[in-house]
Amino acid sequence: MLIKQADRWLVWMVLFVGMLSPGISMGAGFAIAEQSVSGLGVGFAGSAASAEDASTIWHNPAGMAYLEKGQLVVGLNAIFPTSEFKNQGTVSLNPTGGSPDVPTEGSNGKTRSNALVPNFYYSNALNDKVHYGIGVGAPFGLKTEYADGWVGRYLALESDLKTLNINPSLSYRVSDELSVGFGINFLNAEATLSSAVDFGLAFLATGNYSVDVAANRGGTKYDGRLEMTGDDWGVGYNFGLIWEPKEGTRLGLSYRSDVEITVEGDADFTVGALDAFLGSYFPDQGGSVYLELPAMLSVSIYHEVGDWTVLADVTYTWWERFKELNLQYETGDPAPTLIPENWKNTWRFSVGFTYQGSDRLLLRFGTVYDGAAVPDEAHRSPRIPDADRYWGTLGFQYQLSEKVFLDVAYAHVFIDEGPIDNSEHTEGNRLIGETDSRVDILSAGLTYQF
Repeated sequence: MLIKQADRWLVWMVLFVGMLSPGISMGAGFAIAEQSVSGLGVGFAGSAASAEDASTIWHNPAGMAYLEKGQLVVGLNAIFPTSEFKNQGTVSLNPTGGSPDVPTEGSNGKTRSNALVPNFYYSNALNDKVHYGIGVGAPFGLKTEYADGWVGRYLALESDLKTLNINPSLSYRVSDELSVGFGINFLNAEATLSSAVDFGLAFLATGNYSVDVAANRGGTKYDGRLEMTGDDWGVGYNFGLIWEPKEGTRLGLSYRSDVEITVEGDADFTVGALDAFLGSYFPDQGGSVYLELPAMLSVSIYHEVGDWTVLADVTYTWWERFKELNLQYETGDPAPTLIPENWKNTWRFSVGFTYQGSDRLLLRFGTVYDGAAVPDEAHRSPRIPDADRYWGTLGFQYQLSEKVFLDVAYAHVFIDEGPIDNSEHTEGNRLIGETDSRVDILSAGLTYQF
């Protein structure tokens, strides 16, 4: 009966998470760090060693060996980001030999993309040594959307990446001191990328000349649009181990592999005012873009001191594999759109504490430094306004009954201003300014113990 009930929960929760999986980025690059409410409360500190609840399936599957009872964990994270681009001298270079045109329309750009990030975990014991479970969540995501006429329109209008990760896992208790775990990741990604296209420049580049087209360089009169949409599935793996040299002290190591996906779908062009001249050169067609979602390695410490627990974590992410966005078109015409990224690997450091305030109440506190993946201002884009992040987090757990626990957490993310001096992939345009971003996160979840 228990297995049948669990199966029904699995089906419903996979559907629930799939419907809500958002496009939003809170960690470095476009990673979503909010994979558990209990983890958010301590800033993810000790995540590969604490094994506090079934969300350890994401952080380190070896932690299931430390769960004395079967668990069902459901969490929901409400994310409220704000990002604004401040124009500081953007120009579009005039191909007719005149002075640069200064775009006057939509000088600044602002995007606000509130989202809900759900996650779900189920864990149970097969016997004294073997535990099994499944986790469902959204490990990567991105959502930015700007007004059509804003100054950086040739670089970004809408960017929307949604992921759904299904992670069945096993753990094995090797000895009283050592446990190991392993999981498979089935990851679905859906993406929408759009930008304005300067078809006035394309018209002049054909050798034709129009006084009106040349005079309107820097404006929106001869703008069009490219929108690419698609989806794909990829497969990866994760594994980890936890060593407990003495009761109340644990060291954890966890690794998640990269996942390769090729988002395939449609590339739709809207040429606009110059359609009669250029429409045949830019037909709607199939399109694709390749992405390699990065590998991650975490090392964590968990140490109990009376009613307090001290936690720490270091996470390294291989963002260097994100070298470019290469938009391929089915017919080969136009030529592929190549957007250099050249990201760098990142470090995340976190420290957290818990305090057992009473038999029913556990308090949590944490702080995080999360380094940026974007290497410099020439590669920073309003599509992914990445910069160094500093988190302040707090939360609590309250035992509602013998079997039910409530978790609540809050985080504020301070994000450094991100300077941009980006010679855009559409020839002759140079976006100059800086991004100003911040985020608030409110999370709540329930844990049910069998």
